[in-house]
Amino acid sequence: MLDRVTLDQLRVFVTIAESGSFSGAARRLGRVQSAISQAARTLEEALGVTLFDRSGHKPELTAAGRVLLEDARIALNSVEAFRQRARDIVEGLEPQLTIVIDGMMPNAVLMQGLKSLKSQFPTLPLTLMTEGEKAAVQYLREGSASLAIFPIHPEVETDEFGRVYLGQILMVPAAAVSHPLAQIKGAITPEERLPHTQLRLTTRGIRGPVSGPNEWYFTSQQSRLDFLLEGFGWAFMPHHQIQPYLAKGKVRQLQLKDVPEQLISMYAVHKRDTPPGIAAQWLTSELHAVLAATNLSGR
Repeated sequence: MLDRVTLDQLRVFVTIAESGSFSGAARRLGRVQSAISQAARTLEEALGVTLFDRSGHKPELTAAGRVLLEDARIALNSVEAFRQRARDIVEGLEPQLTIVIDGMMPNAVLMQGLKSLKSQFPTLPLTLMTEGEKAAVQYLREGSASLAIFPIHPEVETDEFGRVYLGQILMVPAAAVSHPLAQIKGAITPEERLPHTQLRLTTRGIRGPVSGPNEWYFTSQQSRLDFLLEGFGWAFMPHHQIQPYLAKGKVRQLQLKDVPEQLISMYAVHKRDTPPGIAAQWLTSELHAVLAATNLSGR
């Protein structure tokens, strides 16, 4: 009957198997050998299964014992993870962390930060969503997310939200090498640019500083990049995103006569009345450090 199985019995079972003897398990657990033997017997009786063949000089796992050994290890590890989560919560770690990331955040920076977070807080349940700024703000307002990372614009510069500066992203005008604007040498005038389609994001804060009559709107950075690579238009793009295509000669950085390069500031945003917990604060600091180290502002 499984309700008679105890964690101590499982621990004894695993220790006997790992040490290779009852005496070895007794030394490792700091008990007398008779207590170890009795615990193993009691477990076998509770399960109705013989775990060890005792006919030789040392106990050997039976076929059933070999199968159940891994289950015992899983059970013990699960209980330890349960205990660790409880200790973390008592010490102030949030029970779970849900974050929303705007596509402007470089994947390499984000992945490095998340790897460090999982290493630092291995028991923390983490939910990650990639959304644009409007959806991110809505998640924060609903309480569906505790942290959002995106460029700030005036709509969210209110007392409702707190924010932490992470770093800057360099935005440059660019087009595929096959695009007519890429063929112009020197600075491109507004008149030369006007007939050509500008590829923009729907989020108002990061669409770019210029506009015209021909505009296509995208909800994701990747979709916009795909269209840019196919020559459908030009766009202000994160420099880190188009750098590989610049290096391969597939994309050309444009020079606009009336508009310089742009720097976009990234922030970790949270509702002011629900400040970030230990893990969220740690991730924010890590992302700030990684962004500073990678110097994505191009400066």
